[in-house]
Amino acid sequence: NLGAEVGRASGIKMCYAAMTKGTSALHVALLTAAESMDLTDELSAELKYSQPGVYDQMEAQIPKLPVKARRWIGEMEEIAAAFDSLGVTPLFHHASADVYRVVGETPFAEDTPETVDRSRTLTETISAVAAQLRSKDETSR
Repeated sequence: NLGAEVGRASGIKMCYAAMTKGTSALHVALLTAAESMDLTDELSAELKYSQPGVYDQMEAQIPKLPVKARRWIGEMEEIAAAFDSLGVTPLFHHASADVYRVVGETPFAEDTPETVDRSRTLTETISAVAAQLRSKDETSR
């Protein structure tokens, strides 16, 4: 029971989204870095060994992220602003918004919830994110 005070339920919802969607952004970032260093197989093996539940969660959730990523940018920015107003660093969730911007620019982001390829793998999704980053890097030169 959160009581009758206005805003408490919204605060819980925000903190929960900060954790769940922020963690997904962190997962995408670290997997993309591994892909960019050609360490995907080695990191996957380590995660399957030492963090099998986390790896299973990544496999189940990350391939579905591109279709949601654009919507989550604003949410991460709102969380960052709320955290900042509380004296908590906003930087992690600003960075999460940046991760979702890149994910939202992949070809997979053009899917809809109804047309998402449910057989798309974690590896395929992360490869698309890494390719998008390479493309952005080449464009900025």
